[in-house]
Amino acid sequence: MRRRDIPHSKERIRRKRNYVIQNTTLIVFALILFVGTLVWILSDERVRISRIDVSGNVVIQDHEIEDHVNEVLNGKYLFLFPRDSVFLYPRKEIYDSVRSDFKRILKLEVERKNLTVLSIQIEERQPHALWCGDEYRKIDESSVCYFLDAGGYIFSEAPQFTGSAYFEFFGPHTSATTTEKISDTPIGTQYRTPLEFEKINQFKENLERLSIGTRAMAALPFGDYVLYMNEGGKVFWNIKREPLDLASDFEAAYRIEMGDPNDSLTREKIEYIDMRFENKVFFKKK
Repeated sequence: MRRRDIPHSKERIRRKRNYVIQNTTLIVFALILFVGTLVWILSDERVRISRIDVSGNVVIQDHEIEDHVNEVLNGKYLFLFPRDSVFLYPRKEIYDSVRSDFKRILKLEVERKNLTVLSIQIEERQPHALWCGDEYRKIDESSVCYFLDAGGYIFSEAPQFTGSAYFEFFGPHTSATTTEKISDTPIGTQYRTPLEFEKINQFKENLERLSIGTRAMAALPFGDYVLYMNEGGKVFWNIKREPLDLASDFEAAYRIEMGDPNDSLTREKIEYIDMRFENKVFFKKK
C-alpha cells in the first residue's frame, strides 16, 4: 500500500518547529540577559576589591603583599567575570600563593573586610638560629647563612653578622613536605624534623643550664651530632638518646672527670666529650 501525505500533518510539524525555535530563542535571550546582568552587577566598582589591608607584618613590606595579591586578582573568569569581585575573589589561591612566595610567614588569614577591602593578616616567623651550610666551618663576614625558626624551618637569608649574634647549625636540609623537591636554595626547607629539632634544642639548653656555653651544632651521619663549646671543645652525642638523660649523664661524668662546670678554666682543657654510647662518657683533654 502506498503512503499518502496528510496535509494537516505538515502544518503541525511546521508549527512545532516554530514553537521550538521561538522557545530556544527566548531561552538564549534570557540566558544572555541573565549573564549580562550578572556581569554588570559583579563589575560594579562598589563590589570590587580596591584596597588590600595588610597587618601583623614586621619585615615583609605592605606593598610586597599588596602587589602579589593584586596580581592574583587581575583578570577575569571566562573573559567575563572580574576576579577581584568581592563575591568571586579566589581566596584559597591568594592564601596558597602568598604562603608559597613568602616563606617568612608563619600564619596567614585572608578574609573580606567589606565590599571593597580585603584583609591580609600575617604572623611572621621569628629568627631562632642560623643555618650556615652542610659542613661545619668558621663563619666570617663573607659567609652566607639563613634564618631558621624554633621548629627548624629555614625561611630567609640572614644579613651578615659580626660576632656570634645567633647560634649556628650545620648539616643537610630536607624538604618541608613529602611532595616538595629540594631546590638550590635552602629557603622553605627543614634543617631537621620539628621533633628532632626540639630534642636538639633541649640538649643544648640543658648544657647551658650547667654553664656550658655553646656556639654551633653540626649533624653527622647515623643520627650523631657534634656540639661546639665556646672554649673550643666539642661534645659528641646521638639523637636517639633523651635530652634529660644526656644532660644528667653529662653533669655526673663532668663533675667526676673535670670538676665544677662553672669553672671556665676546666672547660678550656677539654678537646672533646663523647656521649654517643649509652651509659658511657669519654673525655679527651688537650
